[in-house]
Amino acid sequence: KKIAQTAVEIAPEEMYMSLKLGMIDAALYDVSAISGLHWDEVAPYWLADIGGDMIFGHIVIGQKQWNKLPKDIQEIVNAAAKDYWDATVVEYEKMMNETQSKHLKRVDLGDACRQSIKAAGRTTWDDAAKADAASAKAVELIRSRQ
Repeated sequence: KKIAQTAVEIAPEEMYMSLKLGMIDAALYDVSAISGLHWDEVAPYWLADIGGDMIFGHIVIGQKQWNKLPKDIQEIVNAAAKDYWDATVVEYEKMMNETQSKHLKRVDLGDACRQSIKAAGRTTWDDAAKADAASAKAVELIRSRQ
């Protein structure tokens, strides 16, 4: 609502028809929305550089489990995660270039719009941080990496 939009949750398998029928105007999803689910057939515009265009299947390990791993295994997992990330970035860029050259239209919202989105997001983080100590810690971590 802070940027004149209302977020809704829709199952991925219902998104194609929701976009096609105009039930929703846009969707934020990972690259499989184009490479596998073909949402670009019914929503041919890609809003670039808004923070959602580099979403991948992240490797997530709980802190307690991570701490139980020997240091050499932690190093191996870190190296594998970096290799995975690097390969995914290359494939993502390749797929986006191929798709754009065929039919997907890239739209750049411009600096003013991106700043507005970021500002709205930051106030949302403030609200989320008030929920509990874990949320406050998560928001603090996200902000420290901005």
